[in-house]
Amino acid sequence: MIIGQINMLSQVETITIDGVNFSFVQVKDILDQLPENSWLAAKSDEFLEHSIFFHEGDVELPFIRLGELPSWSLGYFIIGDVKVGRIIEASDDMAMGLIVDGNLTADHIRAGGNEIYVSGDLQVNGLFFGKYNHGSLRVEGESFANAFISDDYSGWIDNHHWAMTDDECFDDEQISDEEYHEACVEILEAIRPEFLLEQEEVDEPFLWAQLLNYYELEKAMKHNAPILQDSFIEEHQIQFLAEPQEYQAIALPTDFVVNTVANIHNELSTTEVEALAKTMTGLTHSHIFVPEALYNDDHGLSVKFLEGYPERLFLEFIAVRSEYQGELPHNIQMGMNGAALKAQFGDRYAEETFEEYEDSAQGTITLDDLMIELLLENDAVTFVKYQISES
Repeated sequence: MIIGQINMLSQVETITIDGVNFSFVQVKDILDQLPENSWLAAKSDEFLEHSIFFHEGDVELPFIRLGELPSWSLGYFIIGDVKVGRIIEASDDMAMGLIVDGNLTADHIRAGGNEIYVSGDLQVNGLFFGKYNHGSLRVEGESFANAFISDDYSGWIDNHHWAMTDDECFDDEQISDEEYHEACVEILEAIRPEFLLEQEEVDEPFLWAQLLNYYELEKAMKHNAPILQDSFIEEHQIQFLAEPQEYQAIALPTDFVVNTVANIHNELSTTEVEALAKTMTGLTHSHIFVPEALYNDDHGLSVKFLEGYPERLFLEFIAVRSEYQGELPHNIQMGMNGAALKAQFGDRYAEETFEEYEDSAQGTITLDDLMIELLLENDAVTFVKYQISES
């Protein structure tokens, strides 16, 4: 990782990401360079004082994670041709955008709430996966993807070898065996079988795309694991910019949560935050920005930083779900019941049931410097959240 002229957020001028220099500029300073049909040009009056990462010249990057940019950035504006292994959106929410004044070539793109504009041609070697209806895709030139999935996504790529789109819907509330197997045959022409849901797992889909295991598919895209069938790749002579790697789940130390909670009140260095991000997600972050919230579904963990990172390097909370098998602070264990918590913490433990969910309750443990929230389902702890106490 090479860092340019940067110490804290207030001092950001340039950063270097995988050998590419990006300037951090305000929209008002690059108005005359914005393509007139781009999403930011249309909204420039609203965002004159906002900032965006800007680069002039051709770019080659292993990935662009739009969903992991800090909240004070609008995204990326690049004047030049771009080649990137993966463009990843980490959530289905309003997210950071991308403007390419040139041609864009990518192995895979997962689009959600992003607004993506390309003034030239768009070439997706593998899968373009559009999910969520808030984002948009506009390509002024030719567009092509070897595989294309749209689930309630407003963007569209006209040219592709294989597509599964909103137009291909089921008529009935529940699909028949015949419809399910027909859809499976269609999906398996391009997508590997590990991303297909079993029929008993399908919850009344109205789109063929909803037969896919989105969690596994998105994890594969994030980690650059194989997505397309080998036969599909061979048939269409697909060549990737970055060769896919088989995904390996990471192993966390049993005391990972204990040690992380112990650091909630301590200021962390950029290096420590980067190390936490790598341990947490299994991914190497190639620049100083990490997401405000880190998730690792393999282990049932999430970590959130205080707003303003990297200016304030403090953890706000760490949450643990039932999948986590390691140790927890204060001798809390997954599966504990309310009686055991009351016996251990006395008056510091309070419990409140949810009116709408009779089998669930919220527990709260109030300590001097820590607030612990718990979710109990059928009188068993399935979720624990450690955070800074408001007092």
